[in-house]
Amino acid sequence: MVIQFSHHASEKMRRRGVKLSHIYKTLKGPDEVYWDVEHGRMIAVERANKQSVILAYTEEAERS
Repeated sequence: MVIQFSHHASEKMRRRGVKLSHIYKTLKGPDEVYWDVEHGRMIAVERANKQSVILAYTEEAERS
């Protein structure tokens, strides 16, 4: 799985101390998944103790 991060996402991860392992774990097995109708994106939610990882993403075919 190849993940591309926007500059905005990379900056938020850095500021909040979110590790790449949390991102991969959330994408592979989220606790909840929603479809954001307004923005046309998937929303994955992983709950851990008092914090949650919430990802907005799109899936694209891998380029060769």
